[in-house]
Amino acid sequence: MKKRILIFTIIISIISFSAAADTSKKNIDDAVKRYQNGNYYGALTKLEKTFDLNNIQNDAYSSVALFMTIKCHYKLNNYNSAITLSRIFGEHFPTSRYLADIYFIKSQSLVNKNNYNTAILPAIEAESLTDDLNFSNEIKKFIKKISSAFLSESDLNQILSLTKTENQYIFVKLLLIEKYINTGNFAKAKKTIEKTEKEIDQIDYFSKTYLNILKHNLTNSNTEEINIGIVLPLSGPNSIPGNNILDGIKLALNKYKDQLSTEINLIILDNKSDTKKAIKHTHQFSQMKNCVAVIGPLSSQSAIAMSPICNIMKLPMLTPTATENGLGNMGEYIFQLSPDQDERGYAIADYSINKLKLNDFITIAPSNEYGRAMINSFNKTVGKKEGKVIENIWYQGTPKDIRNEFDRIIEVDSLTYEFINNDSLFIDSLQTLIIQNNSFFIDSLQTLITQNDTLLHDSLHTLITQNDTLLIDSLHTLITQNDTLLIDSLQILITKNDSLYSDSIFTINSIDTLEKYFSYDDSVFSYFNYIDSIKNIISSNPDSNNILSIIGKTGIYLAIPREDIKYVAPQIAKYDFIAQYLGDANWFDTNILNKYGNYVNEIIFISDHLWLREKNGNDKLLEEYKKINGKTPTRVGLYGYDTMLLLLNLIESGNRSKEEIKNALSDLDTFIGPIRKISFTSRKPRVNTTMNYLQFKNNRIIVLERE
Repeated sequence: MKKRILIFTIIISIISFSAAADTSKKNIDDAVKRYQNGNYYGALTKLEKTFDLNNIQNDAYSSVALFMTIKCHYKLNNYNSAITLSRIFGEHFPTSRYLADIYFIKSQSLVNKNNYNTAILPAIEAESLTDDLNFSNEIKKFIKKISSAFLSESDLNQILSLTKTENQYIFVKLLLIEKYINTGNFAKAKKTIEKTEKEIDQIDYFSKTYLNILKHNLTNSNTEEINIGIVLPLSGPNSIPGNNILDGIKLALNKYKDQLSTEINLIILDNKSDTKKAIKHTHQFSQMKNCVAVIGPLSSQSAIAMSPICNIMKLPMLTPTATENGLGNMGEYIFQLSPDQDERGYAIADYSINKLKLNDFITIAPSNEYGRAMINSFNKTVGKKEGKVIENIWYQGTPKDIRNEFDRIIEVDSLTYEFINNDSLFIDSLQTLIIQNNSFFIDSLQTLITQNDTLLHDSLHTLITQNDTLLIDSLHTLITQNDTLLIDSLQILITKNDSLYSDSIFTINSIDTLEKYFSYDDSVFSYFNYIDSIKNIISSNPDSNNILSIIGKTGIYLAIPREDIKYVAPQIAKYDFIAQYLGDANWFDTNILNKYGNYVNEIIFISDHLWLREKNGNDKLLEEYKKINGKTPTRVGLYGYDTMLLLLNLIESGNRSKEEIKNALSDLDTFIGPIRKISFTSRKPRVNTTMNYLQFKNNRIIVLERE
């Protein structure tokens, strides 16, 4: 009986273990899928439910679960946890096939914590454990980059003493030789190469290639090596534009690498769309040997955070995309290659007044930081150039319906504008006109009495009295204040200086009233009725101060984000204003213009970039980009290309130190790249001020002016 009970218990245990194993496998498989889809937090949560760190079993499931847990922590930037768990993994699974990966993750985590000295040894250990040649070469390239950028001769000598195998020893020795060459200690480099070649019996292919490169560099020791730091979001929410910029940077370097007299290395660090990481990477570059400049970051927020470090450490920063106002003023080492928002507002206002000859403007913009910055700059420029902003129209949130703002706009001509805006002019039953300023303009008035009491006739349009007041009483008699002119029936004309000019005045024999004379359709009475109707609109409005009277061709400036254009353009089109629409750079989007451009036909807008395919070499560049990257270049991708090309030009012109590059950029007159022109002026030092002026007309984009 006891034997049967024992057998039954064993069977139950086996079944329970099997069920638990199936559950573990299912959970781990689910965690792996989540990890592969980028859901690192979800994967970690699943693993924590499956795997108990306090009770690690020596089985395959525990090994995989712990390995995936370490990878999740690394991806979630939990570097301390990744380092601690890597040590635990090595203790429990010393023969695991994942051990090389674990050591490499540990090394990368230490680098992210700026512990460069301690990061090298686990990386070397990882390289010695893997049988994968590609993985081995990847690790060695990683080690070379860290050594070149962050380690000193003393650091490498210390690491050399801690190596465990001959291959590790040789590899670190080669790192040390490269350091000697980079610091100009060529004699020591030559001596170490000769000694190393005698010491080794066998050497792996990577190290042999590395040694040959070092020997070549030593032979051509006049070739100087320069590092350029790259800080971009290569992962995280902004990874797409970040990688596009990097593609353009790499293309420019690879295209001209063989023509350079200087060896240039790109030290690429991913700030993962995180401002704190951007700050940390900037500090790393500031400590790096031969790092003469930094390209990046993507966002204005990160650029503002990086600027103080770059300026204090005297490290030139070229930011290809940041547009925040004031960034260029944060220090003499900060260079803004995209015009800031202030410059964009200035440019369209200056062009509108000087080239388009507009004087009156209405602006429409969101009431957020972007809208305020653009409109403030625009208004300030209009004011300085003696133009007039009639009104700033602000909206909040998504502008799905802002028609009530457009309802306020009334189009009138200049005379009506004077009537409805001049408090010294009153019209009472259209019979009495009191003019307190010296001039009164009447359309198609046939009679003109001038200041020197001369009467002119024949479709003249101006009635000016010598003194300040003109009274018309029952429209029969014109009496001037000094009694020098009396007209009773227009049969007798007496002027102060007895001069009368008329070609048909004597055909007017008897006019009992002037009303008959003003019976034409374009007479003053019709015009007065029109003015009265405008005044009635104003007086009937609950808040008459909100009526906007636009005269003739007014500029309407639409400083709105791309995502708002689809709402604003169709709404404003319904009013068919006789106005010149103006736009910011957000309008330069072919998809947007194709959909909504006809709502604001003939809109004129600005852009800091312009890609002309017919420009010499642009077609070839397009094909090269597609061939290397497998896709058409984006705007920011070409920004990266232009930025790198500018830096290469400066370096090849003999500017090889941080100070020299800073001075060369400060003195830059003009640089013309494939997509944009870069120019710094005394008005805006270190901020690109070059703009293109474009117009969308009849479904085509027309280049009006390219600076």
